[in-house]
Amino acid sequence: IRHVFGFGCVLAQVIKKIKRNRVVRVGTKLIMGSEWRLADALEESEDSTKLNTSFIERLNLTIRQGCAYLRRRSPCHARKKRTLDDHLELFRAFYNFVRPHGALRFGKVIRTPAMQAGLAKKTFSFRDIFTAREVPARFAVVRSAAVPYREVPGGAQMGRVATTDEGSTAVTAACDFFVVPTVTFQRLFCFVVMSLDRRKILHVNVTSNPTAEWVARQMVEAFPGDGWIPRFLQRDRDGAYGWAFRRQLKAMGIEELVSAPRSPWQNAYVERVIGSIRRECTDHIIPMGEKHLLRTVREYVEYYNNDRPHQSLDGNAPTPRPIEGAGEVVANPVLGGLHHRYSRAA
Repeated sequence: IRHVFGFGCVLAQVIKKIKRNRVVRVGTKLIMGSEWRLADALEESEDSTKLNTSFIERLNLTIRQGCAYLRRRSPCHARKKRTLDDHLELFRAFYNFVRPHGALRFGKVIRTPAMQAGLAKKTFSFRDIFTAREVPARFAVVRSAAVPYREVPGGAQMGRVATTDEGSTAVTAACDFFVVPTVTFQRLFCFVVMSLDRRKILHVNVTSNPTAEWVARQMVEAFPGDGWIPRFLQRDRDGAYGWAFRRQLKAMGIEELVSAPRSPWQNAYVERVIGSIRRECTDHIIPMGEKHLLRTVREYVEYYNNDRPHQSLDGNAPTPRPIEGAGEVVANPVLGGLHHRYSRAA
């Protein structure tokens, strides 16, 4: 500690006595330095004149909340020390340069700790942190260290972890399952395959028993070989993606991008599509069986690909629609009036 802060450093310890999960007594103990230096430091402090650990405890809670989404199956943030160091380094840069603090408000401007310390003149973005533009070198984050879980135990059998820099979205597809209950309380599994370039749903099917052989057959139906075949396929770690599925992808020349455990955000595109299908279709119906659900979902997919506007596509549909001329606007019902396709009459 003296090597970091110098010989003028004062170190004190707050001792808490806990009884029945409640703090019953709080005491202090001087570890390093003198009492008069400690008293002077508390008097010069703008926040508190008593020795307490409230600020470091709040910072600890902020770190835990900020890194909660990086957790895996273990209670800790990472399994390896290097990965944990990368997480903490990323959060340190985010906390100091990106995250504004309400306690550092100056007029109408809410400043970051870096702005308060004079290290920055503005609030930075994650892009600035990754590219180290205008950021001090000791706070800059190396991109290779900032993207965790690049390798997965199991080698080539489990595929590579899905990351944002694996290649262009024009050569990537994604797939996932979601569950829909029927009127007889049967669980049906809906399988969705989509391309990432224009968010187009390529294939959808329904089953009550998703086996590896069934999923492999869906890959053949989604990419029959007479059209576009992706180079990468993003998927999660569902048990349905068994040996038969991986063998089929290898025969088709498609490489798997496997998301980390309990990390649905790594397959965000298809998760968003599934959310749209739920909110705009399956949440409004109670299917009678497989055929009813399949017919309904396929009708919605046709509307989704050809008619539904997308903000990321500048208001266009995954299948581009031509610009129509002047004429009266006509609303054509879809799914019994649940949605509409708007066009101009000739």
